[in-house]
Amino acid sequence: MRLSDRSRPHLKSLAFLLLCSLCTMACSIVAPHGYTRMPAAQATSIVGGLISDHEKITTLRSFARLMLSSKGHAYRASVAVLLERPDRFRIEFLGPFRHPRHIVAFDGGLFSEIGKNNAIRLQDAHASGATLSFLGLTPEWVVAAVLGLPPISRDSVLVEQAFHEGKNKVRIELKDKTANVTFWVKLRDGQADVERFAFVSREGRQPVIEGIYSGFRDVIGQDKTRCRLPRIVILRVPERHQLLRMTFSSPDVNARLDPASFRIRSRIGS
Repeated sequence: MRLSDRSRPHLKSLAFLLLCSLCTMACSIVAPHGYTRMPAAQATSIVGGLISDHEKITTLRSFARLMLSSKGHAYRASVAVLLERPDRFRIEFLGPFRHPRHIVAFDGGLFSEIGKNNAIRLQDAHASGATLSFLGLTPEWVVAAVLGLPPISRDSVLVEQAFHEGKNKVRIELKDKTANVTFWVKLRDGQADVERFAFVSREGRQPVIEGIYSGFRDVIGQDKTRCRLPRIVILRVPERHQLLRMTFSSPDVNARLDPASFRIRSRIGS
């Protein structure tokens, strides 16, 4: 049977629609904005490597420049930082000649703080105010996030989807037992560094937290372990309009720290 000339435009329209359908199917393999999907197994391997690298760091001792921004006001200070997994920390706010003028510490069970009036204040970890006044973060969060990775559980983390976002850039969406986490990772020379993350708690135990890391460098720990540390750490809590930026210098990794360092027992200058 011969098709009439009148039916040929309909065939052209049908061919055009078929071509559009094929293009749509092809585009469905590619994520929005031109991003391409990464196999879940590959993304899981990257996340496992990040966690393994992070777990190599057990303690950190360093000086740093701190900047805290809250609702348009900024506070800057030089600080001395002691961190020990999973949740011990000591932050000394330094005055001239690096003498401490304010200290905040947590020994795993008790907060202690001393300021200008030289009075030592103690607070139980389970008290209603037992979080850092800035950002509202728990001690475990402070230690883990400053060391280069938000606290996620190796045993319960699940990769939901992952995408290549340009050259050597990967976005990985995870589901942990308590939160949804998205990592933006840079891959280079077999090394993976988290450049940015977004952390959303499903139980409301933490606010929505965003983090940015830069200046990653290899540091040899006191135990001869090669570790990967960011030089600059930025933590932001949008709903509180607060941002914490720490720029570290001369980090000392995996040194043995005296447990007494995380409890303030004497007054400043005594």
